[in-house]
Amino acid sequence: MASKDVQRQAVVIIHGIGEQRPMDTLRGFVKALSGFDPEDSKRIVWTKPDTISAGFEHRMLTLGGSRSRPQTDVYELYWAHLADPTQEPTFPAWFIGLFGRDTRLLPDRFRRIKHAGFAAFAMVIALALLVAWVFPVGTIYGKLSAMPVVALVVGGVGFKLSSLYRGTISDVSRYFDPHPKNVKSRNEVRALGVEFLEQLHQSHRRYDRIVVCGHSMGSAIGYDILQHLWFRMHETHKRRNKPRGNAKKALYQAIKDNDMHAIPTLQSAVFEEQKTVGNPWRISDFITLGSPLAHADLILAQSKEDFDDRISAGELSACPPRLEHNSSRLGFLRKYSIQGGSFRSIELLNHRSAFAATRWTNIYFPVRKFVLGDPIGGPVAPVFGSGISDVAVDLPELGSGFRHLDYWREDGRDQKNTDQEMARPLTALQNALALEWVKDA
Repeated sequence: MASKDVQRQAVVIIHGIGEQRPMDTLRGFVKALSGFDPEDSKRIVWTKPDTISAGFEHRMLTLGGSRSRPQTDVYELYWAHLADPTQEPTFPAWFIGLFGRDTRLLPDRFRRIKHAGFAAFAMVIALALLVAWVFPVGTIYGKLSAMPVVALVVGGVGFKLSSLYRGTISDVSRYFDPHPKNVKSRNEVRALGVEFLEQLHQSHRRYDRIVVCGHSMGSAIGYDILQHLWFRMHETHKRRNKPRGNAKKALYQAIKDNDMHAIPTLQSAVFEEQKTVGNPWRISDFITLGSPLAHADLILAQSKEDFDDRISAGELSACPPRLEHNSSRLGFLRKYSIQGGSFRSIELLNHRSAFAATRWTNIYFPVRKFVLGDPIGGPVAPVFGSGISDVAVDLPELGSGFRHLDYWREDGRDQKNTDQEMARPLTALQNALALEWVKDA
């Protein structure tokens, strides 16, 4: 929960794939936040011009403060206009490259998917041959009569694939594939996000705490942005007479002892400690919903070994961060002089330690029968580190359909669910956002 020292906080929602309209995701998200508490649902949500976003289509929605929560401003980081669907597609090459990799280099879970895919393709070919054999079209009249049916089927399938591809799958391939044709779009999205969060940190509203929440591909964009923003901020500090470092030392020890249960609390302590030494970082929490980062060892690298090498080299940030080689630290010492000519040393967190000061919660619907639940998302901790809080959620009254778009839908939480094994999506989101005051001891 938010500390009572927090006077104002901000939440940034990053939408997922698709041709989203500005404000659509933001309005639905804020409606869900208002539904956390019956008192909130009756409170007016203020809407004001968004002075952070580079555009006139955006608004900032504000949830008024109460006895249990500081005032909360909610923004949308909108990037869909930078994913131009008219660009020459690279998805087929990207997909074939994924599917055509050496099976030995794939994570175990994807080996089964690849084998199942080849089996399904073989079955389709066999079925087509069977239909051609049973229903031969040998005469010219038979061929002509079959053409409208064939055209209708092919046209329908083509239309469906085209609508699915443009603005959805094409966005995924364009962002995750570092093909030369995609580099400009990737850089524009990242630059937009970094600049957005920088301006939020410098806002006259002086936020004490910022939460970044990414849905679907928005979670991958958020992850990239946090890495690049942290690189710009991690060495910022003031010349303190007695710089603090106890929280960092406790975090180092917990990582060394593999005490993952203590990590979220220590991350919060490091977050507060960074404030005292003059670091402007205000992102206390990163929340991912239905995140394809669950498959990062496939889509961000050529093999599991390649992915681990990138984590070790600091190209990708783990949670918790990896300790320095042959060291029990996450950073380096910086010496400076203070008034009177004396020298002090401060330990600064290194460039890959964003998740030393930021908690990561990942919410997902488990996959059922390959395509039910949410096959796009999944647990992220097995990939990026066991300091991530993976939360499996469910909506049992809705059955086991495709759930990727159901992370903040109204879920009837007034019903009793005492025997439910998994959390409900809005309950998990409420706990992860932690917008309410911390309880008094």
